[in-house]
Amino acid sequence: MRALVLCTLLFFSFTALAVPPVAKVIYIKGKATFAGQNINVNQELASNGVVATGPSSVLKIYIATWQSTIVLGSHTTMELNLDNANRPGDAPVIYTLEKGLCRWISDPGAKGNNRKGVHTKIVAIGVRGTDFLLKENPLLSESEVVVFDGEVVMVSKLDNPSESTAKKGQWGGLGGRFGQNVIRLLDLPPVVLDEFQKLLPHGSSKAP
Repeated sequence: MRALVLCTLLFFSFTALAVPPVAKVIYIKGKATFAGQNINVNQELASNGVVATGPSSVLKIYIATWQSTIVLGSHTTMELNLDNANRPGDAPVIYTLEKGLCRWISDPGAKGNNRKGVHTKIVAIGVRGTDFLLKENPLLSESEVVVFDGEVVMVSKLDNPSESTAKKGQWGGLGGRFGQNVIRLLDLPPVVLDEFQKLLPHGSSKAP
């Protein structure tokens, strides 16, 4: 069982490509840095480093290879592991949300079978053409997801592995208040979903 879950986890890791998935900055409100340096609109991020946003800030990056936009809220850090120059060919390319809030929006018609997604310390999120919100609270060691469209596969990285598929209108999480043994899912009413969307509105997937 353990081997099966680990194989599933690896499936949703990012496969190293001949050309790494470049993240292009398409919108900044406030301040954002990459590897400790200020970043600007239209800048392309293709190396390893940590993206960080300041207070009252919003950052949007677009990954053309994955036909997806990632929106980062304020006080958020995400590690990008993109540079494959010194990495074995079978090593994964990983985006890891270390803390804060991000929203992932797939382009209309984007396919979910190219192993795209995002990790936290305790869960791997596999994207299947979707729009979802991901929150990471390192203080509670807790990850939570709200799915606005499509579905995501959540695979636990804890010692007690589990896997769940969160569908449109569902909220789920692992660790902290959710517990350590199973990924819990809950159906949300539309009014609650609307409130979650207001936390990090995305507008158009390619424009502010």
